[in-house]
Amino acid sequence: MDQRHIDELGGLHYEDPGPFARSRTTPPTTEADIREFEAKLGHRLPEDYVAFLLRFNEGGVRFGKPVRSRVTENETPEWVSLDTIYPLEDLWTVYRLHEGLIPAYLLPVIDNGLGSYVCVAVSGPKRGAVFFWEHELIDYDSKEPTDQGVFFVAPSFDAFLDLIEVNVDAV
Repeated sequence: MDQRHIDELGGLHYEDPGPFARSRTTPPTTEADIREFEAKLGHRLPEDYVAFLLRFNEGGVRFGKPVRSRVTENETPEWVSLDTIYPLEDLWTVYRLHEGLIPAYLLPVIDNGLGSYVCVAVSGPKRGAVFFWEHELIDYDSKEPTDQGVFFVAPSFDAFLDLIEVNVDAV
């Protein structure tokens, strides 16, 4: 994602960690932090996603304007709003919170503010691709997570970033 595209989307703004955060600032993410997270997760993160984490590494970020991305699974594209891009320090919590609901090969990395997530595939034949997990379309009674409610978005995190645009319906 180049700076011109970031500027078109209103720039990136770091979230205030809130009154209950351990600290008022998030320490910058390092390669050692990423390797530690990958060891806990049991999978290596895709390289383009790692590069994003290292570049924008001081906490959760949002774009300055309302943004959206296209889900291209159907002939008619659907739009999903994007809210917070999670920092590395929050990924494990979000992953564990949805364990057993979201397929294990997916890591939720961006929320839409309504309970659904943009996810990066961290294992399997689709490793590195980006998907949207729609919580309203899954079977909460199922014993195992399935691909129900999982929609392809982009072949890589970099390709996904290029698809993000201003949500003209929300401006």
